[in-house]
Amino acid sequence: MSAEERTKPSRRDQILDAARDIFLRESYTGASMESVAKQAGVSKQTVYNHFANKDELFRALVLDICARYTLALGDPTQVLDSEPEAVLAHFGETVLKQSSCSDTMHLHRLLQLEGRNHPSLAESFYKFGPDRTAGWLTRYLEAQVERGRLQVDEPRVAAEQFVTMLMGHLRLRHLLGLTGVPGKEERARYVASAVNIFLNGTRPRY
Repeated sequence: MSAEERTKPSRRDQILDAARDIFLRESYTGASMESVAKQAGVSKQTVYNHFANKDELFRALVLDICARYTLALGDPTQVLDSEPEAVLAHFGETVLKQSSCSDTMHLHRLLQLEGRNHPSLAESFYKFGPDRTAGWLTRYLEAQVERGRLQVDEPRVAAEQFVTMLMGHLRLRHLLGLTGVPGKEERARYVASAVNIFLNGTRPRY
């Protein structure tokens, strides 16, 4: 097998790439398996060979986009002994960067429109996106409480509140189309402020 063949996307990835363009451009309701097949340059039957229906295809797309969070954050068990400042900064930069990327923003807008009519799709996104992300931080915070580094009564609540601080108006303005994608320096400043506020409220007081 040549190097070009090894790097060539699989047929499934090819279909998912096409589905991303179609769903994010035409919405869930407006998209069709036929339009995805045409965009991917494959037959409609080929699409059905990989995905039984539009719901399954969209769910796979959601999982694919959410997987970027997991991949970028890494394994939480590898950072349990690391200092909170460094881990929270890494977590904050990763979450803010990933949540502000074009695919994620379009997906949020799409689910805001379609979630009420297709609750299972919204549930899938929440489960494999925001819920899993908060779970990552919850696990880390629990470990820091056990080590005596932080004082947090409800790690899950604290994790959700930290994520909310990260998103804030910076991402809201972008979501509403009032500003562009936050740059690296702007994200760093926003994350540093959130980390500082969070740690000031969770450091043990002896």
